[in-house]
Amino acid sequence: MKSQNLVKVYSVALILMLLGILAICQNLIGNDHKRALASNVSGDYDNYGVFTPSLGVNLRTMRFVGDKAYYLKQKPTNKLGVVDLSKIDGGIGALSSTEVSSGGEYPYDIRTYSPDGTKQFICVGNRDSNNIAFFDITPKSKTYMNMVAKINVNGSPVKMAIDDSKGLLYAPLSSSNQMVIVDLTFLGTKYIANGPKFLSYYNAGQGAGPERIVTIKNTKDVVLCLNRASSQVDAVDVSNPKNPVRVGRVNVGKSPYYGEGDNQTWFVGNTEDDTVSAIDISDPFNIKFICNIKVGNMAYIPIVTKNPLTGKRMLSVTNEGYNGVHDGIKYNHEAGAVSFFDISDMNNVTRIGRVALPWASAGNELLNNDEEQILLTSNTDAEDITNGGSWSEVDFSDPTKPILKATYYTPGDEPHYVKRYTNKVSGKRYVIATGRVKGQLWFWKDRRF
Repeated sequence: MKSQNLVKVYSVALILMLLGILAICQNLIGNDHKRALASNVSGDYDNYGVFTPSLGVNLRTMRFVGDKAYYLKQKPTNKLGVVDLSKIDGGIGALSSTEVSSGGEYPYDIRTYSPDGTKQFICVGNRDSNNIAFFDITPKSKTYMNMVAKINVNGSPVKMAIDDSKGLLYAPLSSSNQMVIVDLTFLGTKYIANGPKFLSYYNAGQGAGPERIVTIKNTKDVVLCLNRASSQVDAVDVSNPKNPVRVGRVNVGKSPYYGEGDNQTWFVGNTEDDTVSAIDISDPFNIKFICNIKVGNMAYIPIVTKNPLTGKRMLSVTNEGYNGVHDGIKYNHEAGAVSFFDISDMNNVTRIGRVALPWASAGNELLNNDEEQILLTSNTDAEDITNGGSWSEVDFSDPTKPILKATYYTPGDEPHYVKRYTNKVSGKRYVIATGRVKGQLWFWKDRRF
């Protein structure tokens, strides 16, 4: 009988112990605000905490203006928000934020404009309500925002571009196959009375689906229009903004989405055929297709930089990579990766290095200077977002042997944008990731400073 009782006692004790262990594990897994782990100890950053500006999800784009981080929250809240980062050294509890209506539905893009170097404005493209809203953010307080104007456009504004020197805004309208040019000079001393005005529309053609406008560094007279639906890139002469004229068109890989380059070559990431298209822009009025560079996965973000070993031109390409259905298209690709290509000879583009990422990569920041050669990538888990996403730290000091230094996790959230911020007073550095699932800002602190 005693032995039976002892068995019962031990059984109950064992069950209680297991329940206790389970509770601890659940607490560790569920405590998102304290858990942002690095996959190894070789990384440079420690978890600093999570800041939740307000209720709402879909926190995506973020832009720094001084010590202020402006961000967009998409449906259902449709907000423009700002976080004062100047007090970040005091901990997450020292942060404060302000949010206002974005002026429309589904704010998609945010751009800054400074007409004279002192006044500052933010332009927000609201995709689903077909308008662009303008906010005065001239420093009157750390979180000052005031919508001063709004203009309806003939379509859904997506990835815009601004020429500060000319006071012009170029907005691709994906739903109407057009680009609209808006005069921003009204954002001066009498902006309320004058209001915004259209200068012209550029028609990219039926089925073009323009997604992004980019300005070319060596000219103010030509912009590139990335037509995602038709898989083409247009060169548009905007020297007379009231009469934009197409001066060139090249066919590129399927579904061009993101572009970046230098004065010689523009590289376009094509998300549906795993290539990056290279375009000769040395003469912006006579652009020429050079080649398609096979990358693998969903080619997403190309960045032109220099090889830290040789000083020659080099291309970094982040591959998004999906396994499942995305935007109605079925993909069966491996996880994300970062590839490095030697582009010193455009007739012989060669991949020199590659490193795999834990998940799909959606965005990054490249840091290439005398101190460090690091790529920060935001990684999303496309199959099961409950597991959360992450961002990774890739060392490319030797681009032939890039190293995944560390991966930092955001449990239950999906970081869409990752950016490094340096406090100008203290010199301390942080990495900030936007969470589009929970609408949070995740922080990590650089332990070297």
